[in-house]
Amino acid sequence: MFKNFPRINKLWIEEMLSYALIWLLVFALPLVGAYYRVSGSQDVSFDWSEVFRSWKEYLPFLFLFIVHNWLIAPLIVHENKKLAYLGIATCALLIFSFYIWNEQPPMQGPPPHEQTQLADRGPRNMGNPPPQHDEKMGNPPPKPNGENEPPEMRHGNHPVMLQEKLSKVFVAILMMGVNLGIMLYFKQRRREDNLLEQQQEKLQQELEYLKYQINPHFFMNTLNNIHALVDIDPEKAKSTIIELSRLMRYVLYESSKPTVLLSKETDFLQQYITLMRLRYSDRVTVEVSMPTDVPSVEVPPLLFISFIENAFKHGVSYEQNSFVSIKMQLQDGYLSFTCENSQLSHDKRGGTKDPYSGIGLENVRKRLKLIYGNDYFFLTDDGEDTYEVTLKIPVKDDKMLGY
Repeated sequence: MFKNFPRINKLWIEEMLSYALIWLLVFALPLVGAYYRVSGSQDVSFDWSEVFRSWKEYLPFLFLFIVHNWLIAPLIVHENKKLAYLGIATCALLIFSFYIWNEQPPMQGPPPHEQTQLADRGPRNMGNPPPQHDEKMGNPPPKPNGENEPPEMRHGNHPVMLQEKLSKVFVAILMMGVNLGIMLYFKQRRREDNLLEQQQEKLQQELEYLKYQINPHFFMNTLNNIHALVDIDPEKAKSTIIELSRLMRYVLYESSKPTVLLSKETDFLQQYITLMRLRYSDRVTVEVSMPTDVPSVEVPPLLFISFIENAFKHGVSYEQNSFVSIKMQLQDGYLSFTCENSQLSHDKRGGTKDPYSGIGLENVRKRLKLIYGNDYFFLTDDGEDTYEVTLKIPVKDDKMLGY
């Protein structure tokens, strides 16, 4: 029965606190009523016996609630056993009704302190003698504790008493329904929280998968550059290997984090651009504009490297004048990144319109959608001689939790 019962967590505590608050209010009602009676009349004193008598009437309802909440309701809420719930709930309600039907009615008449006050204000104090009983005149002596009432009143069979008992049974049914509704409400909240948690886990897995794709893609392009430098300039190839080791250190230790400082990401990009400059001649113009005084904001790691990689791969030539222009700036809580490069004629062969159609760009698009939803701007401009990509993302001083 308890195998699917919710484990103790924040929602479970909220549910238990809501029950406790409701019952505290119920048991406080007699105290409030007694207080108002005392404050409304100087002749009435606070009587704890009335409060205890009311609390005694609440105890069967409290016991039924405990049994229903902990033993019966979990059958349908957590185990989906509808027939078992209906059967056991009906039995519990019948037992409760049997107890209520055979419960001794409370003593009729005013409470003892009001009886004393009525006696003090009785006919004797008004100048009239107290009524005398005379068996010959048909006036039997009064009997204590309400024994003058009809027998059906004393045994709880009077229509008024029957109506009161039926009302108690109706209240019990209503209480069970409210209890069931509250449990179903918190079950739905737990289900939504679990679904959100699963979505977050799926998001993390997808992001990690994309990162694992980025790393081999990045190293493949970098190793190709070093291979070309070995034949062109062996000394530059050696220095490039040193630069590559620094890049690998960043990829190894920083790319696994959800976010990194923008200053570290810009340093990584600067190192990569320096490495690319070693490979190409003066006919290639490389312009870089990045923030020098970078605030403490964070961005996803390796988010911009794919654009720069493809710019050098598709927009640079040893034979023609070409250029790569990279700009990054912070403004109004957003980071704007622009990468523009020359588009060479040989990139148009075979009808290929998008030189950024590789795995790097697709991964960036997926990451942007997963991380920012719709709160980002991404545009590519495939011109006749140039290709430009523009990206604008929000940045905050705190880390983007969950990504």
